[in-house]
Amino acid sequence: MEKQAQRPYCLLNFNQAEPAYEKQIKSTTTLYQHLDELFHEPELASQAEFAKEVAECREDDKRVIWNAGCTYAMPLAVLGEDEFFIRVVTEPELMRELCERYAIRKADAIVQTLQVMQIRPEVLLFSDPFGKSGLPPLRPAVFRTLLKSAQQFLVRRIKRAYPEIKIWYRCCAASYPLAADFAEIGFDAWIPSGKTEPFAQELEDCRQFIQDELELLSVTEGQWDSLKKGTTTCV
Repeated sequence: MEKQAQRPYCLLNFNQAEPAYEKQIKSTTTLYQHLDELFHEPELASQAEFAKEVAECREDDKRVIWNAGCTYAMPLAVLGEDEFFIRVVTEPELMRELCERYAIRKADAIVQTLQVMQIRPEVLLFSDPFGKSGLPPLRPAVFRTLLKSAQQFLVRRIKRAYPEIKIWYRCCAASYPLAADFAEIGFDAWIPSGKTEPFAQELEDCRQFIQDELELLSVTEGQWDSLKKGTTTCV
């Protein structure tokens, strides 16, 4: 995959349509039933301010990355990380439908936000907590059965509307067995985060078979901290 010339990056956070969680909902069924009322549409004023930020960064010739959060953010935040992954295993069909419904709403909100912008981000970044202690919490077969279709819908919906926007994916380095899946989903680049040293050979193997389909980006923890916490000027 041809790499673009290096330019300064500007990471902008605009968590469209992510609700404020007044309480934890422990029932997957309840969350499924109330998903629409929990999901907040992006406000026009917020969209306009975000569009202005993007335009200002592009005027400075910065490569704008929109940090759009987790691909299954609401179920994860409301249920809690541990409970989310437990229910993926114990209530697979309901969780699959829940994540797919959430992906539809999130994709629509992202496309709606991009529609109000004359100058758009060049990159859309999704980040998922996919590993703990260097190990993926889900077996590849479980990911492919339950979460892959939701991610695929999300990515394809955005690319269909805005094919010029690159979509990057950041998750734990231990998810290297899913590199080919990330390419099939439609991500343009994958950023393995965390400690990559134990998986150096696996990552090198990934480069060999995904090099024409998925760009493998390297970002150190220090660089990622700057992207997350640094000011626009600093980044």
